[in-house]
Amino acid sequence: MIVLATISLVLTRTKVLSFEMLKFIFLFMLELTIVFGYCFMGTSLSDASSRISNALYNCTWYKLSEKQKKTLIIFQLCSKNEIVLKGSWLFQINLQLFVQIMQTTYSIFNIFATTDLIATDGT
Repeated sequence: MIVLATISLVLTRTKVLSFEMLKFIFLFMLELTIVFGYCFMGTSLSDASSRISNALYNCTWYKLSEKQKKTLIIFQLCSKNEIVLKGSWLFQINLQLFVQIMQTTYSIFNIFATTDLIATDGT
């Protein structure tokens, strides 16, 4: 998040259509794509894991043997817990996190830009 805010701030300070600007635009887009990829995969993983128990219940379990039914019950019990991708065991990595990262990055960018405007106006 801080990397995205810093790169966006550097983009405002570079010369328009220079090599430096193109380089930082590439870095910004690359970092944004990486963060979006992790968040998208976290959401996909959570959604898929929540559909497992429903899929097990809707299979033709009544045609299975007793041993297979017991195995299916064990699978159902284990699949009740949703699989979630977490960062440092503190926060869930999903598309909602991506939106929060983008909002916070924009806020940090605005704070830096406003601070710079105040500093240049005050001197």
